[in-house]
Amino acid sequence: MSEQEHAQALRIAGRTDRELARLFAGLGSARHPRGRVLTAYRQARRALAGNATDLRVVEQVLAELRRSLAATALQSLQTAGQAGMVQARAMARVYDLPLPVEVYAPVSEQAAWLALFDAQAAQVRALALTGEEAAILGDEGRVGALSPGPVVREGARWLAIAALAGLSFGIDGAISRSGRQDAFVRQAVAAIDERTTDCCLKVHGQAVGMRERFRLTGTPRFADRMRDPPFHFYCRTVWTLVRLQDVEDSLTLRMRDAATAELTARAETGRRVEIHPASATSRR
Repeated sequence: MSEQEHAQALRIAGRTDRELARLFAGLGSARHPRGRVLTAYRQARRALAGNATDLRVVEQVLAELRRSLAATALQSLQTAGQAGMVQARAMARVYDLPLPVEVYAPVSEQAAWLALFDAQAAQVRALALTGEEAAILGDEGRVGALSPGPVVREGARWLAIAALAGLSFGIDGAISRSGRQDAFVRQAVAAIDERTTDCCLKVHGQAVGMRERFRLTGTPRFADRMRDPPFHFYCRTVWTLVRLQDVEDSLTLRMRDAATAELTARAETGRRVEIHPASATSRR
């Protein structure tokens, strides 16, 4: 029965992984050029072409861009936080824990995300004052100050933070009310496919205590030890609950074997290949 619970918990974590991938795509990327953030920047840059030194126009465009980003951030972060809470409730049912009743509200995440745009907007205003349109919009030799890249990348990080915060918020409360704090550990779960990083393949399957930090050895990574993902930009890794006695069960061994197999294949072939569907035990 324990391994069946573990398998259920992994499937639940996989849904959160897929939701994060969907939310990242919604911001925009080379593969998803119609994402909401990329679209908003594209419209702003079009409006500033030939007008980037007109302060009145610049202020109007920046104000409209900020309103659009604020709306996108609020909706996306709420969806991410809810995804974490949904995972928490589903895992609580698997392990017969009290269901989380509180709702996680990602307010600080939205403020932090928009703070990056505000710094970018201040730089654009300063360049407009000096008449440097090419520095604002970019040219063949450089990326302009009004680039969506940093805002998209930072936004993806905050979406992952919101999802994991919602998960932690729900599970911490459920375990606290159950009085079973020593019965569970947290296990890192990556969906293995061609996008999974070296960092997440190496941490995949690692189990730590409820208050302990995951040990990171792969690249890229933000730090050597972190309590929760995201471990790097665009990180889709999440964690799931596992009973303490199940940390070395056969399912964990299959998870680690799958991650090792992908690392080995990349080292031997020097390339990545598409893996579909992605899961905790997927292989080429």
